[in-house]
Amino acid sequence: MSAELSNDASAGAGEPARTLAQSERALHLQRIVNAPGSAVWQAWATADGLKSFLAPEANVEPKIGGAYELFFNPADERMSTKDCKLLSYLPGEMISFQWSLPGDVFPELPKAATWVVVQLRPQGASRTEVRVTQLGWGTGPVWDRAYAHMQIGWEMAVTMLEQRFERGPIDWEAQRRMWQEARRQAAQPSDPGAS
Repeated sequence: MSAELSNDASAGAGEPARTLAQSERALHLQRIVNAPGSAVWQAWATADGLKSFLAPEANVEPKIGGAYELFFNPADERMSTKDCKLLSYLPGEMISFQWSLPGDVFPELPKAATWVVVQLRPQGASRTEVRVTQLGWGTGPVWDRAYAHMQIGWEMAVTMLEQRFERGPIDWEAQRRMWQEARRQAAQPSDPGAS
């Protein structure tokens, strides 16, 4: 494999860009979503679309080099893709963007360390094949953990995309209340006499 393509946008100050040849590992996920391609495109390519299934807050500037930021917990920027950029797109067919691994889980990894390519292919009038590929992986134990983390993360993301088209947009406030209640119940001492 040639080392001609580089990930210059993800190289930090003084850090050399990784090339495809140095990072051949890629995470792949493919799923058929019960929605027309135009609707799936809007879900991935717009802030409102991303907020409908992937994160409670998003910022997308629809231009090369524009923002492609998701805020999974708007109160904690470590749980975001803040400062990530839109790398390329072909309307209705493909979008690629930088991807930061969660800073609260992987603080030792650089921001915008990887990039994601989402490809859409119509499967008739009301179904769309979605292919998600994440590239730019480094090597070593921390990168192995990050890869495993994102395998689960992208499975969840595409499942949430499917659910968005089956049940409607995610109600992030209801999700927040559910998580708060689960944390509250987990913090309560258990009652051995309760059945």
